[in-house]
Amino acid sequence: RHDMDELMRGDAKSRAEANAINLQNGILNRNEVRARERLNPIVNGNIYTVQSNQIDLEQMDEFSKKIASNGTSTDTTS
Repeated sequence: RHDMDELMRGDAKSRAEANAINLQNGILNRNEVRARERLNPIVNGNIYTVQSNQIDLEQMDEFSKKIASNGTSTDTTS
């Protein structure tokens, strides 16, 4: 029996573009992308982020409220 996964993976550029889209839209977390690329997981790599400054999805509500009250926000840590 043959493993067809290697043949179906695509070229490096296509994988990188797909991985970037998946990360930016919160579809995959960094460790899921790393697993697809056969890389070891990283610390805190299981956090899902979205494109808005790549913040933790759990902090999005607080971030949105901060923007609404200030008009802008560049610091999501305070």
